[in-house]
Amino acid sequence: MTWLKLNDGLYADPKIVEVGYQGGWLHVCALSYCSQHMTDGVFPKAIVPRLSDAPRAKELARALVEVGLWADVGAHYEIVGYLDEQRSAEQIEAERAKERAKKARARKGRANVPEGIPEGIPEGVPKMSRVTETETEIEIDTNPKTSLSEVLKNNPPKPTPAPKEKAQASPGPVRKPSPSVAAGSNPEAERLCFLLASLVEANGAKRPAITRAWLDAARLLLERDGRAPEEAERVLRWCQTDGFWRANILSLPKFREKYDQLRLRELDDAGSRVPDANGDWTPAERGLA
Repeated sequence: MTWLKLNDGLYADPKIVEVGYQGGWLHVCALSYCSQHMTDGVFPKAIVPRLSDAPRAKELARALVEVGLWADVGAHYEIVGYLDEQRSAEQIEAERAKERAKKARARKGRANVPEGIPEGIPEGVPKMSRVTETETEIEIDTNPKTSLSEVLKNNPPKPTPAPKEKAQASPGPVRKPSPSVAAGSNPEAERLCFLLASLVEANGAKRPAITRAWLDAARLLLERDGRAPEEAERVLRWCQTDGFWRANILSLPKFREKYDQLRLRELDDAGSRVPDANGDWTPAERGLA
């Protein structure tokens, strides 16, 4: 596959502006065709209708000739200055040949590596080198004529010292299973988690899972940040009614992260908001919780 270079100021070129966007696109397609087929900027006139679905492709081609982007050379068009910016067919072939030779050398190098010796030993390393497998050092002769069996025979593995016996730890108290996610140590934190999950679901989204990260974020909001449970619940309910924030606050960690910003926005919006008279959950929330 070849590639094509385009000047980032092509869209503002006066000649492109003069022929219009359809003529400009035809010019780009012609550049692509010449690069793919390595024609050095020359292409047959018969290909023009296939380069553009415009009903007046031939007129566009004549316009490109008139502004000096193309040249009419009998049965072909030639893109003026093509080789000034694009690679020639000779350059492309040279690059491909270089890449093929590079891959052939790599394949040949892998084929000459004797069995048992890791690949990737660079040229020029000393004849005798050392590699470590687990805790046994083996001297490897990089001469392809040396077999792996000879290497292992001449380098018997060193005896592995017996592991030291660990002192048996005294049995400690049996740990109780970790509590479930829903059984947190702070009831108010649990309430905030279940409230947010219910409000997110009531807004039409999939009910999120209440994870340990949720409970930890709610607990830290109340205990470390010193937020009152009543205030936190009020701000939480408000953000799930706001058109912007309800799409962005979908977890307790995110709610805690944006809490100060949410609280200020909720206070600004307090004048236009009618508070819940009883301060309790809505029937939908109670049913989901």
